[in-house]
Amino acid sequence: MINAKPFGFNELKVKDIGNASSSKPNVPVIPLARFVHWKWDKSGAQQIISTQTLNKGSEINYSSFANDSSIVIRILKKRETKNAFPAPSSSSTDHDQLAVKIGDKQIAVSAHWLVSVSPVISRMLSVEMKEKQQRMITLDELGVDMDKFKQFLEAITYLNGPFLPNPKSVLMLLELADYFQQVSALKSCCEKHLTNCVEIKLIDRFFLIDRFGLDNLKNYFLHLDVDKLRAFFNANHEWLARFARQVKRSLATIALSASSGSDTPSAFTCEKRADEQGRHKKFDKIKYYFNSISY
Repeated sequence: MINAKPFGFNELKVKDIGNASSSKPNVPVIPLARFVHWKWDKSGAQQIISTQTLNKGSEINYSSFANDSSIVIRILKKRETKNAFPAPSSSSTDHDQLAVKIGDKQIAVSAHWLVSVSPVISRMLSVEMKEKQQRMITLDELGVDMDKFKQFLEAITYLNGPFLPNPKSVLMLLELADYFQQVSALKSCCEKHLTNCVEIKLIDRFFLIDRFGLDNLKNYFLHLDVDKLRAFFNANHEWLARFARQVKRSLATIALSASSGSDTPSAFTCEKRADEQGRHKKFDKIKYYFNSISY
C-alpha cells in the first residue's frame, strides 16, 4: 500500500507502508511505482522536474512541491514472460502452424490465435497468397526487430489482464496495433497512456491524433485551459501550419487518385479514403479551435 501526505510547508512524503524495508544484504530491490513530477512552462509545454522510483519498503520525499505542479504515478508490475503468447501445441495440425520471420529470426505462433486478433493476418491467410501456401509471413517492412514484435504479441495476449504500456514502448505498440488493425483494445490502452505521458513532448503527441485517429487524445487537448492551449499553439504555430498543409496535400493526392483511371477501387481503398477524410474533418475542428484563441 502506498501512502502520500503533506510533510511540512510545500513538502510531500510518499511511502510504501504495506511492506517492511529490509536491511539484509543481497536482497533484490523491488520497484513498485514510478513518480514523474512535472509542471507547465510558459511555452505551453510540460516540463519534467524529477523522476523517482518507489521501491518496496522505501519512501520518496519532495522537499519543494509547488502548488502548480503535478505528479504522474505509474504502477510497475512484474510478470512472467514465459509462454507469453500462444504457440501452436504439439498436437496441433499443420494448418495451425504459422512462422513469423523478421530479419534472420523466426518464431512459431498459433495461426488460429493470430487470425482472431488481426484482420490483416486473416486476409493474408484467407486468400491464395504466398503467406497461406508457405505458412510463413515476413515482417521486415515493419521496421521493428523480433524482440519488439514479441512485446506486441505479449501486449495483445494480456489485453484483458494486467498489461500496461510504458513511455518507451507505447509508440511502437500503437504503430503495430494500427498496422495489424488490432485497434479496439490495444490502441485504446496506448491512447490512455499517451494522455498523461509527459515524457513524450506535447507537440509530438498532438501529431499522433490525426495519424492514428485518437479521439480521446484530441479531447484532452480541447479541454486544456485556454491559457495553456494558447501558449501551446503560439509556441508550435509553424509546426502546426506545416502539418495542416501536409494533410491538405495528402487529401488532394487521394482525390486525384480517385478521379483518374477507370478501374473500380477495392473495398480496402475506399475504406482508407473514407478514414483519411474523416480524420481530416476531426483535425479541422481542432485547427479551428486553435485559430479562435491564438491571437
